[in-house]
Amino acid sequence: MLLSAVKKCAEENDGGRLFCYGSDIDLICVKMTVVNLMMNSVPGEVAWMNTLTMQHWRSYHIDLQLIAGVWLPILKITEAGDTSFIRKLENAMEDNSELKRSIQSNARATQLTFDF
Repeated sequence: MLLSAVKKCAEENDGGRLFCYGSDIDLICVKMTVVNLMMNSVPGEVAWMNTLTMQHWRSYHIDLQLIAGVWLPILKITEAGDTSFIRKLENAMEDNSELKRSIQSNARATQLTFDF
C-alpha cells in the first residue's frame, strides 16, 4: 500500500517524493516493507510495534542521499521507543488537551462481525 501511495503521489506531484510511515506487529512483514522501500528509493520509517497498545520494539528509518544523480537509500535502525510517530502523537496529545479528551471520550472497543 505504501508503494502504491508513493506512485500515486509522484504522478500527481510531478515526481515529488513522499515520506512514508508504516508499522506492523509481524517482524517479517516489517522487514519485507523495509526492503521494498529501499529497492524503490522511498524515504520513511517502518516500525515493528503493536499499534493497539502502542508498544514499540524497533524502527527502520530509510533516508535518501543523492550521489551522482542517483538517490541511494541509507538504513538506520533504532531500538524500542525511538520512533518519530509515537513522539509526534504524544506531543500532539500533550499540546492539545481538547483533542485528548475528545479521543478518550469517543474511543470505544468494538467487535467487527460479518454476516453471510
